[in-house]
Amino acid sequence: MQLYNLNLGTTLGFRRTGEAVREAPLADALTAAAASADGSEFLMAWEWDDAVAQDPDGPRAVRPLPPPAFRGALDPSPGPDGANLDAGSWIFCQARGGPDGPVPADVEEMVEWFAREAWWTGAEAAGRLYLRLVKEDGRLAIQALRRLSARS
Repeated sequence: MQLYNLNLGTTLGFRRTGEAVREAPLADALTAAAASADGSEFLMAWEWDDAVAQDPDGPRAVRPLPPPAFRGALDPSPGPDGANLDAGSWIFCQARGGPDGPVPADVEEMVEWFAREAWWTGAEAAGRLYLRLVKEDGRLAIQALRRLSARS
């Protein structure tokens, strides 16, 4: 994996999915996204400190990841309960799941790699941790993203 900078040119909106979003485990969200049609996009979000713990050796993913604070599907009009990936500068990494989709342990490992690499490189990021799930070519691509601070 590599840590990339992304200049998102347009805001992406996501409408909240499901009534019991906080109850939906990560495995269910990954399974649903993997079973979706090509071109489908989903978003999950955690407050940084809910997903990443700091210890003397640097950041670590919380395992298991708690249910996301937000779970949604791409929608240009997400409504008042929706969430946005705002246009602007982000850091991210990307991985692709196998034909059956990724498993939670793979995602937790990705989150930890992302957190540690951002810390190691000194990237000045702030706000929530986002996982964007994109179904393309019959497989699920997963992006871990975090907004870059204005100083970065």
